[in-house]
Amino acid sequence: MLRSAAGAALALALLLLAGCAGTPIVSSYNLVTPPPRLYELAAAVGGRAVRVAVTSSPFPGLGPQPLAAILVGLMPPLCGAHYVPAAAPGASGMIWSFAAAQTMTADLALIAPPRGKLSEMQGEVSGVQTPQDPAFAALVRQMTIAALQPCL
Repeated sequence: MLRSAAGAALALALLLLAGCAGTPIVSSYNLVTPPPRLYELAAAVGGRAVRVAVTSSPFPGLGPQPLAAILVGLMPPLCGAHYVPAAAPGASGMIWSFAAAQTMTADLALIAPPRGKLSEMQGEVSGVQTPQDPAFAALVRQMTIAALQPCL
């Protein structure tokens, strides 16, 4: 009984925090149907150098290539992935796209042949001004975990 009350209190606290500025929200979990299975993710990223490309940067003065180099340091290496920055999206890899306004939005897609798009996530965070902001790092981590969730 005490355990379920504590769980309910934790869920309520997380829900309240989600509305705070600077708290990242993964708003759409896997937009791809059917979602990837563990064996598909393991074949796509397991123990491999996974290209990470950015199509648009939300930070003025920071282009997609330098942002990709920052992202690889923020992404957790699930399924044994080793992330490497890429100049442009390729036939496989993880592709980030950002849009900046009052709330920064992000889209992350995992592409792997032969299936193509294995996973796609969308998220958002407000109040982020630089890629060094802890809220930006949290968004990147949460979206990467969501994209590779079967690896957990």
